[in-house]
Amino acid sequence: NQLVPDGDATSEYALVRLNFGTTAEIAIGCALEDLRASLIVEVYLEKGYGPARAQNVADDVMTALYALNERPKQRVDGVLGRVDPITGPAFTPLVDQPYFVVSMSCGVVASVA
Repeated sequence: NQLVPDGDATSEYALVRLNFGTTAEIAIGCALEDLRASLIVEVYLEKGYGPARAQNVADDVMTALYALNERPKQRVDGVLGRVDPITGPAFTPLVDQPYFVVSMSCGVVASVA
């Protein structure tokens, strides 16, 4: 719940958005909580130094997200989550701004038992 940076940041930064979709499924006799969302990660890096830093950041983010799918994992407070295949990374130099953006997104599913 923060203001979106307006391009005057003095160093690299990331925007991470989690947009919820379906949060419950109707079952016989009760509703089961089955959270679904899309996760969007955008990392803004300084232009003019090549794509190596952006590629390293993308690799770190993707590795961390896919680690959530490793099993066996125990439920934490009754919750077990996973991520769907990641779309991206996409690399985009911004026009009229000093940033190079790497972005990726994926679906997120968490079930509550």
